[in-house]
Formats: sequence, structure tokens, C-alpha cells
Amino acid sequence: MFTQKRNIKIEVTKDKTLVDLKGLSAEEAIKVIETAQAIRVVHAEEDNSAKQ
Repeated sequence: MFTQKRNIKIEVTKDKTLVDLKGLSAEEAIKVIETAQAIRVVHAEEDNSAKQ
């Protein structure tokens, strides 16, 4: 199904705080996403260009 790997960053906001999903298990990440107030998907290229 997915033949190429993409570097995607998912930003999750809960209680006006940005939550890093890195290091969470799939089950923990799903719980955070389900209760999130906002979710934003960012391609790494977009994220890096914004920092320059």
C-alpha cells in the first residue's frame, strides 16, 4: 500500500498545549488524538522551511 516513506509530523493540541506523540505506543497515541482539541499534519519540508 505505502511504497515510499514520508517524514510526516502530527501536531496534537490538548488544553492549549502541544503534545508530542513521539515515544508513545499506538494505543496511547490514539487516546491522545481522540481527546485532542486540534490536529495538524505537517510535512517535514514545510516544518523545516518555517524555521529558517
